[in-house]
Amino acid sequence: FTLGEALGTWQVWLLIVSIVLISSAGLAGVSKIVRYSHSFGFTAAAATAAAGGLAITNGLGRLFMGSISERIGRENAMIWSFILCGAFLLLTVVAGNAHSQSLFVTATVLAIFFWGPLFSLFPTVIGHYFGEVSAGSNYGLLYAIAKGSGGLYGGVLSAMLINSHGFPFAITTAAVMAVLAGLLIGAGIMKTGRVPDAFDLARWGHFLAGIPWLGLLYYFNFVQAPALATASAETRAELFRDGGIVRRALWWFRWASVAT
Repeated sequence: FTLGEALGTWQVWLLIVSIVLISSAGLAGVSKIVRYSHSFGFTAAAATAAAGGLAITNGLGRLFMGSISERIGRENAMIWSFILCGAFLLLTVVAGNAHSQSLFVTATVLAIFFWGPLFSLFPTVIGHYFGEVSAGSNYGLLYAIAKGSGGLYGGVLSAMLINSHGFPFAITTAAVMAVLAGLLIGAGIMKTGRVPDAFDLARWGHFLAGIPWLGLLYYFNFVQAPALATASAETRAELFRDGGIVRRALWWFRWASVAT
């Protein structure tokens, strides 16, 4: 397929939307990792460890998931890589709210570990589905769109969200984008060669909504409840105030359960 012929297929548009989502999600975290760490009151050492770990795991993730893709298939590797990226981005928010520096650094490093493979998996998928002859121009289009739109969200739109709603909201949005990128690949389009029907979309929407619902359920039982049991009356009052973490978590839990 030439570039023009590829643009005439719905498969390439699926890949474009997916790479825009995952690129934006990762760049939102990478570009602001030091400020993000400081927003939770973590030490400079934690911010340095997170930033330094990104450079190493970014490359290692590409090698690891590229090797895995040869065993489980490129689409499956993309699905799990992007969903895990989103899950670990969400875990950074949980770690920050729990004031756990070690968990924050670990989750940050793992999020980028599973984000980096997009740059090794998308080129192989493009070559596999649209041929090797025009693979350079076909992937060049995806890469240009991903960098441009990813920079727009990661640099500008995420900054606007941070200023208006704070880091947790912006990073949670990025996590959802990463998960959605994986779900788009897993919707059956690339494997079955058919456009998904309403049942396909509903099934994957159900799966997407269930991730924050179950994740928050574990958070309530294993993180929040034990912490509240030992917190002072003043601390509990602060956590339960309007706009506090407890009310925000309950808002997400309520509507995630409804959507599921």
